Amino acid sequence: MTPPQKSTLSGPALLALAGAALQFMGLIASAIAYSYTNIEPYSCLNHFISELGWPQRSNLAWLFNANLTVGSLLYAPLIYALARQLRSGLGYLAMVVGFCSLLLAAGIGCYPIMQHLRTHLLVAFLFFSTWGATALLFALAVGRSPRQRWSNFVITTGCIAFVAAMAFLLWPKGDLPTVLRMLKSDYRPFFWWPAVLEWGVLVSFYLWILAVSLFLPAEPRRAQQLVDQ
Repeated sequence: MTPPQKSTLSGPALLALAGAALQFMGLIASAIAYSYTNIEPYSCLNHFISELGWPQRSNLAWLFNANLTVGSLLYAPLIYALARQLRSGLGYLAMVVGFCSLLLAAGIGCYPIMQHLRTHLLVAFLFFSTWGATALLFALAVGRSPRQRWSNFVITTGCIAFVAAMAFLLWPKGDLPTVLRMLKSDYRPFFWWPAVLEWGVLVSFYLWILAVSLFLPAEPRRAQQLVDQ
């Protein structure tokens, strides 16, 4: 009888969690700097995430943009490891779309809002589209594979991430001049739906990263069981 093995996080999972922590620190630092230098403090209820990378509004915008770019690339090994564990055409398709999504996320940090407005909006739109597709494809791929310990968690968070991305993309935001006036204003409504929905995408993204990080350690245990048999 083989003694039970202690569950540990895989290397790709640790890298992904490090990327999430790096981005989170950039978010907090830039939000504090934003609140310190503007009349209205930063709030996830009425500010877009990208505003933290706006140099005119935050002295630490460079930190946010750098962490967004570097942190996004640290998720790539996790996506590769998940596709490798699933070993299915759908999983590998999700991996390819996921790699494109991560490159676009890194690109958002390279093209800060307002400084490169049109490029920023295009890259952000493509990111949300490909990320929603990635989450859904992986949810379907995991759903078609043999159930493991965290399978339902990965499927559920994947579906939530897809719905969150689509809600943000499809929710009416008004025309571009109206949005720009809102961004430049020092006084905003307490609650602004487009901003809240964008933050919902980020929260669902981190939940998915956590779910996959917990799901991946099942592969070594399964391999060991096959050897023991």
